[in-house]
Order: sequence, then C-alpha cells, then structure tokens
Amino acid sequence: MFAAVSVRPDIAFAVSYVARFTTHPSTEVCRAVNHIFGYLAGTLKLGINFVKEPNSQVIVYCDSDYGSDINDYKSTSGVLVYIVSTVVAWYSSKQTTVAQSSTDAEILAMNFAAKEIVWLRGLLNEMYCPQELPTVLRGDSQSAILLSRNPVFHKRTKHVMIKFMYLVECLRESTIINEFVAGIKNWADMLTKSQKKAFFLACRTALNMVRTRAAVRETLSIQESS
Repeated sequence: MFAAVSVRPDIAFAVSYVARFTTHPSTEVCRAVNHIFGYLAGTLKLGINFVKEPNSQVIVYCDSDYGSDINDYKSTSGVLVYIVSTVVAWYSSKQTTVAQSSTDAEILAMNFAAKEIVWLRGLLNEMYCPQELPTVLRGDSQSAILLSRNPVFHKRTKHVMIKFMYLVECLRESTIINEFVAGIKNWADMLTKSQKKAFFLACRTALNMVRTRAAVRETLSIQESS
C-alpha cells in the first residue's frame, strides 16, 4: 500500500482492487497479491523521473470504468496529476455511489479531479508557484465534457446535477478547462481496470517511470568489469 500510494503509480489500481477483499481474502486474491509482489520484484529499480522544468503548469487526466465491480456494480475512478511532464499525484478508488450511466461515472471522476485540482493550485500558490492559466482536465468522455460545459438537465441527467456542480463552478470561474483526449492516450485508464500488456507499458512510459540512476550505474559498472 505504501508503494502504491507514494512511489509506484503503476500498481495503484491492482493494490486498490485487492484491498477490497482484505476482510475475506480468497485463494484467488492471495494469488493476485503474490503476482503484484512478483511484478515489484522484477521492477525494483524502476522509479519516477522528476524533471526540472521552467514552469509549473498542472495537467490532469481522469477516467472511470463504468460498473466495473461485479459485486455491487460501482464504478472505479482514476486520476493522474502532472506538473508539466512529471506525475506528482495519482488516485484509483471505487466510487461511493452506483453510477446510472457511463456519463454519470465520468462526471463523478471529473468532479473528484476538480477538487484535487483546486487543492493543488492552492498548495502551489503557497509555494510561490501560482497557476496563471486554468488547469487542463483531460478525459475521454465527450458526453461528460459537453454536459459539464453546458449543464442543461432533463429527466435522463437530472440525477447527476448535485454530484457535479462543483465541477461546473470551476469551469465557470475558469479555474479548469476540460479537453477531450482519445481513450488510447488517456493514461488514467490504467488506474480504473486491468490492461493488456502493450497499453500498460505505454501508460507506464507516460508516467515518466525509468530505471533509477543507481540501476543505470550498476549496469554500466557490470559491463565495464566484463
């Protein structure tokens, strides 16, 4: 759990998922936990590369997997927070209410992301790194983006009004601007469900995760000695 929360966003979803079964773990769950440890053992020298950059623009990706939990049909939200090209925060968590549509699930994820954005903007302002421009919030749901920009409710969407008015207010105040991003480039997708290996590796690369300098030096020293 410490690794998933603090230093390894690539295992955040897996750890969050198996943690749901801590009260009644099964053999299958224990096997999944061992698989996570096996992955960590094979990637011990992998870490986030923090890059010094001239600005501190915050960019956020968010996504949700609609009704992914087969036990209670609640959706899973995933949020990735970047400062320019370096990931600084990530979240993978099951939503507290049952979404009644994929748009509803995406709205809940975007609303949660909006709260994190406002908090981070305030923190950066206290650290003398004010955000002069609105924070970009990227998602792959056109319907959720259009609804948040033009919150016109009818009988099929009125149930989501209270859930995402915070997001609407942030958009109106130009604290946030939302952008559409294709699903294959929405890196927050790795925080909502298990992925095929190729896409998982692409997401891991997008997290700017590289071999640590110590690992590179060790490899070079081995090569020189041989």
